[in-house]
Amino acid sequence: MKKYCLIFGIVFIWMSLAGTAFSIENISDWKYYKEIKIKNGNQYKALYLDDEVYRYSKSDLSDLRVIDSKGAAISYYIQKGWESSNPNTVFYEAERIHRFKENNHSFYNFKVIPVKSNTDIPVNKLFLSVEAGQYLKNIELYGSYDNVEWEYIMKDTIYKVENLTKNEIALNNTQKYKYYRIKVLNNIENINITKASVIYDSVNLVHNDYLKRSYLKYDMETKDRDTWITIQNGNKLKLKSFRIDAGGNFNRHYEIYEKNGNEYSYTGIKGEIYNLKFKDMDIANTVLDLSSQPLNSQLIRIKIFNQDDRPLDIKNIEVTSYVDKLVFESKGAKDNKLYFGSEKASKPQYEMETFKGHVEKESQDLCSLDKVMLNKAADKGKEQNKEDEKKINSKFIFNAVLILLSVCLIGLIAKKLRIRQS
Repeated sequence: MKKYCLIFGIVFIWMSLAGTAFSIENISDWKYYKEIKIKNGNQYKALYLDDEVYRYSKSDLSDLRVIDSKGAAISYYIQKGWESSNPNTVFYEAERIHRFKENNHSFYNFKVIPVKSNTDIPVNKLFLSVEAGQYLKNIELYGSYDNVEWEYIMKDTIYKVENLTKNEIALNNTQKYKYYRIKVLNNIENINITKASVIYDSVNLVHNDYLKRSYLKYDMETKDRDTWITIQNGNKLKLKSFRIDAGGNFNRHYEIYEKNGNEYSYTGIKGEIYNLKFKDMDIANTVLDLSSQPLNSQLIRIKIFNQDDRPLDIKNIEVTSYVDKLVFESKGAKDNKLYFGSEKASKPQYEMETFKGHVEKESQDLCSLDKVMLNKAADKGKEQNKEDEKKINSKFIFNAVLILLSVCLIGLIAKKLRIRQS
């Protein structure tokens, strides 16, 4: 019995020593940092992440750390660009209350039916039901609070041409009128707008500070009857859309793929782009919308189906990407730094995340980031890790030899005990 207790004790000590191989996370694991240029005034500070942070950070941004002058971590939260507004879509029906015609222009007046009485009716989209075959019409939109005085809002185009349909009007700004008037210009064909739905869709209300427009490098090749465009997104930007600048008249379908590992996989995103400019028609949609599924892969491919037509003459591809805002609480310190670039790091759990909705309503000082710097502590950390590994390996060998000698000694003692007992 004593023999087994001794063996168990030695093994337990060895396992305890082996456990020292796990090191506590420290700032030497981070490769890069940027000085935060603090603006004093408010309790909360905000900064927008830049291309270099995206490029050298993990894709999920879990390795970001805000560190003060004493080396202590400061809690923060990230307000993601594509989540800057809570998705909330409200539909209102609009009753057609009047229709008349003047000088070949048709007028349709609609009264919005509110969900609750005596409440504002925010609207940023109108969807029209049109009775007609093929049509292409310029329209003007007006708003009124009393159905008497009308204010001009915007001009747009609605159409149904071949397989292309556009009956939705996207407003530039949210409006709160109780009445809307649609003026169909030169309505010789007498198209009839029978119904209208007004919509408030907050998911599209992304503040301009959360959006960035730029041009990325791309390669293009044509295989069989398809054009493949490879977008190089080296900074891992969270892409909202592509806008293709191509000449001539066209109407093409597309699919989007992203690279995962060594292969490209279909994202499920597809649609069509078109540019049709004639004497009797002028419609275009050359934007590939990714807002329902933003992509940040470093390599993204667009497949354009040419059928038997020539490939598009593409001159440029403009991308719109989301920008994230990082918010932290300042205690008066000025020498704060943003660290990033650690593969070992996991997402920190800060309680500030739970009440960020309240902090977003507070005044925030907008700070900026300085140039990217290499973290010298990372190199020292590597050297230290190598020294620690050497020490650990030496301890491991020493402990292994000790255990081996102990087992041999126990074996000899047990053998002598058996001889005496016999």
